[in-house]
Amino acid sequence: RRGTLEEAIRYFDQFIAKFPKSPEVEASGHGKARAMLLLDRFEDAATVLRETIAKFPNSEQARHTQVLVVPGRVLAALGAKTLRTATLPAQKNDAQKAFEEAEKALNTVIAKRTDFALLNESNFQLGEIYFTRAGFAEKADTKEEFARNAIDFYRRTGSKEQVLAAQVARVKSYEGRQLEAYRKDN
Repeated sequence: RRGTLEEAIRYFDQFIAKFPKSPEVEASGHGKARAMLLLDRFEDAATVLRETIAKFPNSEQARHTQVLVVPGRVLAALGAKTLRTATLPAQKNDAQKAFEEAEKALNTVIAKRTDFALLNESNFQLGEIYFTRAGFAEKADTKEEFARNAIDFYRRTGSKEQVLAAQVARVKSYEGRQLEAYRKDN
């Protein structure tokens, strides 16, 4: 499996180099980063995704990437992995910075309130971050605070039915916009 993922990364790189102006460059960046995630190359994946978002800041996929992978999963995983293996205070500091960057980005998505599914995912990811941080906290009061925050964010996560209803409404809004765009062109 490792060889297949490494090969996929090479193919994504080749495609991006050969067709830098293709509309598929964004998807290639996401694919490359996901392969890196599966290889536990969290820092590399975060870098690729940050670069992809910078190149395509207004795309629909960029909004999803900002919550789905960049801060939520990549940085939280990086923070947890760093904390598990940290022996030096500087390493623990790096892990805390990764968690804080993830929290900031996820809270930005929540504050925008533009997409219920993203808001929901952000709340869940923040719950996961605080749960992880509670597990590694050294002081009892810090551990308790992180645990309370985790529970708070988990409680904010909507039900499957709520997310489904919001996504159905979102898809219907696309249909209306597509029809409007078609009418403008004709």
